[in-house]
Amino acid sequence: MGSPGDDVDELARLRAELDATRAERDAAREQLGYAQDLIASQQLMIEELGAPFIPVSDGLAIVPLVGPFERARLERLGAQLSEAVTASGTRTVVLDLTGVGVLEPGGEAALVNCARTLDLLGARTIFTGIGPEVARALADSEEPALDDFEYRRSLRRLLEVRTR
Repeated sequence: MGSPGDDVDELARLRAELDATRAERDAAREQLGYAQDLIASQQLMIEELGAPFIPVSDGLAIVPLVGPFERARLERLGAQLSEAVTASGTRTVVLDLTGVGVLEPGGEAALVNCARTLDLLGARTIFTGIGPEVARALADSEEPALDDFEYRRSLRRLLEVRTR
């Protein structure tokens, strides 16, 4: 059996070990928080780069969409475009879907909602560059409001028609 002094020493050692473990845990939590903030800011940057609002002439802006689009991302895009259209006075927004390989489930309704919102703000929406996968998703969606918008095969064809 150890002496009371040994027990005190063991207790002190265990407390020091516990304090060191707590310090490591706190440092790991701080690093995790930093990493989560960094990931969130990078995600926002990627989303902004994946759908830039590009004014090309008086009243006309093009928004090339890149990457897969799910409902939440399209809802955020709708909010960003609403602000951009209001601030710029844009009357026509071209949503170019050439870079969208997949429209996730629920994305078609969010896309229509985005276009409807722009319409209510006085900006007409034209869709261009709809590929086969996106076309099938839109056709299968049974979204009646899809008939309310203008479509062009490609952004190039739209610009050719507009510049004549």
